Amino acid sequence: MAYTQGQQNYGIAAAISDIPPSFSSSGLPRPIASTVQINSIASTSASQGAGGLVTFSIPTGPSSGYIKNNSMYLRATITNSKVDPAADVKFALPSGSASSIINRLTVSVGSQQVCQINNYHYLSEMLLTHTTSRNFYTDDSAILQFTGLVPFPTAGPVASVEVVIPIICPLFNSDKSFPAYLLNAPILVQFDLNNVNNAFRGANADIPSFTVSNAQLVYEAVLPDNEFVSMVKGGMAQGNLYQLNLRDFMTLTTASSGSLNYQIGCNLSSVNALLYTQVKNAPVNTADTVLLDNTQTNCRIYLDGRQINNFNLSSRSQIFAEMNRALGNMFDSNITTACTAATYLSTNFVGGVSCRRVSDEMAMTGTPAQNVNLQLDSAGGTNNTYIVILYEQVLTIDGNGNVMLIK
Repeated sequence: MAYTQGQQNYGIAAAISDIPPSFSSSGLPRPIASTVQINSIASTSASQGAGGLVTFSIPTGPSSGYIKNNSMYLRATITNSKVDPAADVKFALPSGSASSIINRLTVSVGSQQVCQINNYHYLSEMLLTHTTSRNFYTDDSAILQFTGLVPFPTAGPVASVEVVIPIICPLFNSDKSFPAYLLNAPILVQFDLNNVNNAFRGANADIPSFTVSNAQLVYEAVLPDNEFVSMVKGGMAQGNLYQLNLRDFMTLTTASSGSLNYQIGCNLSSVNALLYTQVKNAPVNTADTVLLDNTQTNCRIYLDGRQINNFNLSSRSQIFAEMNRALGNMFDSNITTACTAATYLSTNFVGGVSCRRVSDEMAMTGTPAQNVNLQLDSAGGTNNTYIVILYEQVLTIDGNGNVMLIK
């Protein structure tokens, strides 16, 4: 294997004078000729209830252009059939966000599955609470998906609400736009809906069902001119691969125990971090579904038998610091948690251990691992431990429009 050799002359760079970039003329180029279009794709399935499937088929091929990164959301009407008119009904989990209706997200290109997130509502709750900001949580997300609000109040009554749910999917949230025009098959997006108890909560509320209707997937498409498309395809016809670096999530659930020892065979080239929390294994819609630490006394992560953290994780302050290190947010004053010191362990808990080697903008910055071992000491009981492995993979597209994943 060949390695790029680093700089050999280690002189002091600061000893050399140069023109400050702010004194120079702007060198920013303008983008190539292209047009932009905001698309709304209607669901291929009819109205769906608890446990149903909401599916979409995103067109690809020569005229589809790029799907602009971080531009996609799910818009839908949610109808709740609460029986008790005196009961306030909210979306489940501490944030009370509409993303609680989603149990699983699956994205495929033809027969190639490129993303599957199980217990999507837990992952969304983790990221919304600990990777945004308090203002986004209380203001923006409240407007979009009723975070912290009561969508179905006692007064009214309100039978249905319209929501906008941001999509968590590495294919659409990477640092690059996705070249849909290079594919030979449509992109299939499927949302598996939660059951009622995982989707809603409300005191004394009898909620027999809910319905999701008028579902639309909305995103920006950037359409470059034909000359650029021909140039890219010409290069791929010579055997070049189009590559995208994706930061993905492997999600797992196992029964909690006083001394959990959970082995995960993953065979990944780049494990960035492991996150975990505990939830009740049989939530009811008359009680808050929370993310709890369950009196954690220690957590240890091993990659192929090598211990990553050589210290006990038992204090609230250190658990919180290491969780933020795992998310890449440690001591970041712009990204702030939406919980408080009083609710972190009991209601909004997420723990984590980082395995990231460097923080530079590079591909595959995590640690290679065939096996990941989580050892978690807590009170056990009738809970489930929800685990998320943050890892990187490379998606390639060949000249025939076929997709392959390198993990």
